[in-house]
Amino acid sequence: MVRRRNKRKSLKSNTGLRRRKNKSGNFFLNSSVAVLTLLVFALGYSWAHRQFIAEDDSSILPTLPEEATTLTSKMWMEKRYRDIKVEVLNGIGIDGIAAEVTEYLREKGFDVVNTDDAGRTDYIYSMVKDRTGNLSSARNLAEILNIDTLSVLQEINKSLILDATVILGKDYIHLAPFNSKRELP
Repeated sequence: MVRRRNKRKSLKSNTGLRRRKNKSGNFFLNSSVAVLTLLVFALGYSWAHRQFIAEDDSSILPTLPEEATTLTSKMWMEKRYRDIKVEVLNGIGIDGIAAEVTEYLREKGFDVVNTDDAGRTDYIYSMVKDRTGNLSSARNLAEILNIDTLSVLQEINKSLILDATVILGKDYIHLAPFNSKRELP
């Protein structure tokens, strides 16, 4: 019988130890729930205060004239070719024509990333070379410059990081940047 009492005693001592562990675990969980509840109430109060009670703080912010915003939006919408990267090459050796075409294309919204001389200077006709396989954007570029769409070639070279290359030929005087200058007195 002596042994029996010892077993009962050990069982009782284990359950008491379990109860103490449960109480400490419950305390941690209860305190976590209380902190989270306070946080939710604080966030709710802050939201409700801003929505229903607080005054409008728009007087603190600077106001821009409506005209400036409209002008910026208009400029953004007009530059529909802003994602097309273009290279302009001088194929006839006359100084300054590639720079004029570059300026014209940038005014139209194209991203001209390179202006240089072509490998040779005997191009008779101006042409556009498609570099990425997007032939429609190269044709749009040719139309804007007044280059015949039959002079749009497809030479895909993705290592150039370009969408199109414009090579100016001896017919450059008929291109749009130079036509507009001829019409002026």
